[in-house]
Amino acid sequence: KTIIAATVIAVSTLTATVSNSATYSYCTDFSKLIEAIAQARDFGLPASNIYQNAIDSGLPSEVAVQMIQTVYIEGKMFSPAILRAVSFKACIGKKA
Repeated sequence: KTIIAATVIAVSTLTATVSNSATYSYCTDFSKLIEAIAQARDFGLPASNIYQNAIDSGLPSEVAVQMIQTVYIEGKMFSPAILRAVSFKACIGKKA
């Protein structure tokens, strides 16, 4: 339950940051959220729960799907810390 709560808080933070669209801040929050989702994944939380939490917190569906694809499909073999670092670098590259 702690992982779910942390994920919901992270999603809420990202939702607030999306509206501000500050590059560094957005990418920092996005990468922290990816890490939290990966931790939830490693504790056995299904992707469907992550999706529903993201939608319930106001995150756009396409962002929720992107995060799930990154963590559960493309990054399934990577640790949460690695996913955080990679997602931050990728985000900064896209925003630059």
